[in-house]
Amino acid sequence: MSTRFTLSGVAVSVGVAIGPAWVVDPRGVPATRRVSLERVPGELARLSAAIERARTELLQALHDASDLPSGPLRDILEAHRQLTCDPTLREHIEKLIEEEQSSAESAVVKVMEGFARALEGNDGAYLRELTHDVEQVMGHLLDALQGHSPSADPPPGAVLIVRDLPPRDAVRLRERGVVGLVATRGSATSHTALLARALGIPAVVGVRDALLTIENGALVEVDGFAGSCHVRPSDEEQSRARARATRFATFLSELAARAREPVLTADGEPIDLRANIELPSEAAELAARGARGVGLFRSEYLFLASRAPLGEDEQVRTYATLLRDVRPHPVTFRTFDLGADKLGDAPRERRGPHRRAARPANPALAPRGLRLALASREAFERQLRAVLRASSDVPEAPAELLFPMVASRADLLAALSLYRDVRAALVSEGVVLPDMRVGAMIEVPAAVLMVDVLLPHVDFVALGTNDLLQYSLAIDRADPGSTRWARAYEPALLRSVHHVASAARAQGKDVRVCGDAASDPIALPLLLGLGVRHLSLQPAALPIAAATLRRLERAVLAPLAREALALGDADEVEAHVGSALRATLADLWSEQGYTPPAAS
Repeated sequence: MSTRFTLSGVAVSVGVAIGPAWVVDPRGVPATRRVSLERVPGELARLSAAIERARTELLQALHDASDLPSGPLRDILEAHRQLTCDPTLREHIEKLIEEEQSSAESAVVKVMEGFARALEGNDGAYLRELTHDVEQVMGHLLDALQGHSPSADPPPGAVLIVRDLPPRDAVRLRERGVVGLVATRGSATSHTALLARALGIPAVVGVRDALLTIENGALVEVDGFAGSCHVRPSDEEQSRARARATRFATFLSELAARAREPVLTADGEPIDLRANIELPSEAAELAARGARGVGLFRSEYLFLASRAPLGEDEQVRTYATLLRDVRPHPVTFRTFDLGADKLGDAPRERRGPHRRAARPANPALAPRGLRLALASREAFERQLRAVLRASSDVPEAPAELLFPMVASRADLLAALSLYRDVRAALVSEGVVLPDMRVGAMIEVPAAVLMVDVLLPHVDFVALGTNDLLQYSLAIDRADPGSTRWARAYEPALLRSVHHVASAARAQGKDVRVCGDAASDPIALPLLLGLGVRHLSLQPAALPIAAATLRRLERAVLAPLAREALALGDADEVEAHVGSALRATLADLWSEQGYTPPAAS
């Protein structure tokens, strides 16, 4: 096949790369077979040797990853090492070999595929990723049993085409100079996505037909902004892709050189630019990307990633480590934002007081966030104590508290009352506590309408535009089919931002935006025009956001935002902003793979 074509997926690591495809097909699973009784001891010995070989290779990979600036790769490798050495799994495999005279390969496949199938029977991203862990460890053990070395090294400058990326191969691929990644599986929070971001290479996942349609050696352009890969691009497209890759590398270098400088608009207005993170290990890269702290620490991911209940002392250690890594900048700790959508991810034994909420009759409207926390008082109190204790341990890094999914004043007052009780109890225990700012997330329509009633009780409010858009427009933002209705510059969302920002300004309170709108090419300028000066986004989106902010002027944006509020739909907003800012932002938009509609 020599025809040019484009495949689409989910962009998980920003940037643009172009290079020859290096296609890695998943290894076939060996057929089930039995061995003679005399061979059983030999199969047990082969299994033992394979486990030891796999363990040694993973330990070597952990050692090789020790120089990486952030921790996701090491965390995943350690999880694979623990699973490889799990005594219960080994016991089940040995039992099959002994009782059914299975070959070591067949026993490994039967036990681990059974484990994977059991996990697939549960909804939730966490268990889907654990299924991938099991499959990758199974492949590693099969390689060790059959004497296979890891897949052959790709040539420098290659684009890797895989089902998913085994963590044991990630460091080796970095050393070989792989420039991009296309995976048929995965999501924005998958291990493959985390590894790609840790390696700093553009990546697109969920490209279902990539292994079937991309030939080894074919030239591939990976667009980590638009979530697409172009196979056999034309000469003109190749030149454009290489220019984009060079320019983006320049942006990163410029930002690194100015990382400690405040972000100012073109007319000198300071912007508070922070990062949204899920894991403490992500903090290491924030300063180099220009973040002035953590604007949203999604603490529930600690719960979802843990294989055991989270104790107070464990949380204190984790939160204090994060504060030390970010100091002297602030960290905003969002309390557990759990609900049916995320509790379905957690193993049953870890749901604890949240167990009843994990399988509601109507998951979309089940209790979550602050309501669920108030119904799980012991766990909520434990987390509040942990955040306060960590702030006492690291007072040079300001800690802030943020309550998610606030829907009523009654819920907010109940949470604040518990917070004050916890604080008083710690003081009575002799703990010296610094002042702490407390905020409420505005992400349901009720909170937007009642924001003037909520504001007197908090120090700031944070607009969670992702959920607010979902609940305002009655869409599932995780559904690819809803993309056309889930644009961050929908007039309904813009009017909500305007209402909240105006109310906050009237009461002298900060308003922040910590959803995807803060990194959207069209929505970002409008947020500034609506009076938002505190933005928090994914770390990978910080370079382009900082470059964009430094070109914008409030004198232009304020009237532009007022005009956008009067428009009837997102298409009109996009066309209006695109026309007004094309000359100012065209090259930055191009870097993000975005082309505004032609002026009418």
